[in-house]
Amino acid sequence: MPDNGSQTEDPSYPGVDVASSTPEAVRDEPSIAVVVPARNEEKLLPDLLESLARELQASVWRWQILVADNGSSDRTAEIARGAGATVIETSGVTVGQARNLAVQACDGEVLVFLDADMVVAPGWASGVAQWLPELRESRLLIVGGSIAAPPDHGWPGRVWFPERGPERRATRHVGSGHMLLCRADFESLGGFDPGLH
Repeated sequence: MPDNGSQTEDPSYPGVDVASSTPEAVRDEPSIAVVVPARNEEKLLPDLLESLARELQASVWRWQILVADNGSSDRTAEIARGAGATVIETSGVTVGQARNLAVQACDGEVLVFLDADMVVAPGWASGVAQWLPELRESRLLIVGGSIAAPPDHGWPGRVWFPERGPERRATRHVGSGHMLLCRADFESLGGFDPGLH
């Protein structure tokens, strides 16, 4: 986990830096672990890490980013380390297992699961912050966010990721590509199904 107030930037990846600023005044804030499973994501992972850095650099949370590298043959792990993420090296496991292994290696009280091929939008961190009190006080509350495909993504993006508003609603399904929950709830549910591919 990066030290409070530290910044890590790799000159090979300009603009991809991971910073945390956790002054003394935020001791009561939860620690947050962002878990990203990845396999051969060297082209897209820098965009996610850059968007997270932009959102988290002014945050008052204690946080860490973990990339569960599932046997990549490209520079995924190198890029993640260069951006200050903790890399959990796995090979030949399912995405469910990779996520579970990353959770075992972190100390986050709140878990955020993101996919490597996405970016977080401006204002994402304040959206997460709105849920923190409820996540900490509720039993078995799982929060998901909408995922928007880029305009050039074509019909698959429109089908899989229809545009939704910012409304709150109960649902029976939360996509694992953008999910938040407390670690205690995650553990009480037994984590992700290891058969999840």
